[in-house]
Amino acid sequence: MRNLALGARWNLRELGLDKCMSKEAEYRRHAANTLELAQRAKSPAHKARLLVMADAWLDLADRAHKVARRQADKLDQEPGEPGGAADHRGKGEVKPGR
Repeated sequence: MRNLALGARWNLRELGLDKCMSKEAEYRRHAANTLELAQRAKSPAHKARLLVMADAWLDLADRAHKVARRQADKLDQEPGEPGGAADHRGKGEVKPGR
């Protein structure tokens, strides 16, 4: 349910989360396609290489998922917390009214 709330509060495209999520799905599709090729491979050497490639695609997908998760967790921090969604002021920026 957390993702539904996140989508309601924030535009995922503006935050760059849509790219992370679409990259994860893309990498998982590549892994699936590579596994299909491995199943059809005639040579044990080719099959082994394709399985290593599929594993690498899954590793990339896991990394993309972790990046998206970290970005979403930053947004879920309470307003005013360092790194949270409300902490958008740059260092050295003058605060209004001061």
